[in-house]
Amino acid sequence: MNMVKKIAIAAAFFGAVTVASAQEDNGFKIGARAQYSIQMATCTIDYVIGCDWGTVGAGAGVVFKIPVGPVAIAPGVGFLYRENATGSFLGYEFSQTEFAISIPVAVQWSPPVPGLYIEAGVQADIPLGAEICSTSPGRKEKCVALDGKLATEVDEYGDVDTEQHDERAAFDLGILTGVGYMITPNLGVDYRWIFGLTDFITHKTEPGHLDLGTTFGSLSTMAVGVTYYF
Repeated sequence: MNMVKKIAIAAAFFGAVTVASAQEDNGFKIGARAQYSIQMATCTIDYVIGCDWGTVGAGAGVVFKIPVGPVAIAPGVGFLYRENATGSFLGYEFSQTEFAISIPVAVQWSPPVPGLYIEAGVQADIPLGAEICSTSPGRKEKCVALDGKLATEVDEYGDVDTEQHDERAAFDLGILTGVGYMITPNLGVDYRWIFGLTDFITHKTEPGHLDLGTTFGSLSTMAVGVTYYF
């Protein structure tokens, strides 16, 4: 799935939600949300290097609140930058970074405590420009796209190097849970936990080479957000 298709999917979702919400007259809200996030990925590189937890990200987007009986449906669209995974071993270091379009859809319920709400739902993220960068003693930083391609490159010493790129998943899917508090009728803060359900990278082994024990698992996220409803 190329970048144009990914953006088209997000735009279609945004448009559908906007049209549907325009028909709501009672209590519908639209707002802007900014967040700071910490990603937690599971992976192992060549049997030895594990992913370090606690890599960071940030994002902003548009959120909606549509009352439906005793609950509210809260979809949204956001644009993120995040570092999903880092690791190091004996001077070798790597990091995996990307942009992403985030599409959460949650159901919010307010207990009998003024301003407090609890939410649960799903979140899909569409990665854009995913790459992995690595450094090792005596070598410059090298970044490659996670496109799954077999590439032939010339390194800084003039040597021809054939490398099989790993492939970033077309999307991430996770279960969203969270809690929030409305400080005023228009300003709220929230904490969200997105438990990843899908593998975020598919490892590719070069033809004729042994798989050296590189695996990538799920990607989960903790996020703290601030929302202002207009």
